[in-house]
Amino acid sequence: MTIDNKTLLADTMRGYQYAREEAYSELRRAQIDDDRTAAAEAVFKINDLDVKMQNLDRLYAQAEHRPEPQQRAPSNKFGLSPEEEEIARSIGGSIKGMTDEQRLERYAQQKQRYQQARASGEYRDDQGRVTR
Repeated sequence: MTIDNKTLLADTMRGYQYAREEAYSELRRAQIDDDRTAAAEAVFKINDLDVKMQNLDRLYAQAEHRPEPQQRAPSNKFGLSPEEEEIARSIGGSIKGMTDEQRLERYAQQKQRYQQARASGEYRDDQGRVTR
């Protein structure tokens, strides 16, 4: 017998919902008894269960709608994706006499230069950001 992820997630959610109802009952009892410590503990439990339920909702959504990986194979000798190819062809339009092949090659060179600068730390994505 196999257990699918949706069933497992739904069973876990029911357990969290039951525990949350119990925590609310504890909170009501603590309020009636004017027990601040017990009330605080109940609120903590409720909050913890809410976070767990939100995470479980996210997991359930991922199990329901798992996106297919969409990696496109390069369609040129420079290893550029079709999107990158389109960008490469559109840039350099003001440079007269540049062929599509030259534009693709130049884009690939710039891309490689950028990747090397990121890998070496010469260029960082956080440049210009103010952190305090």
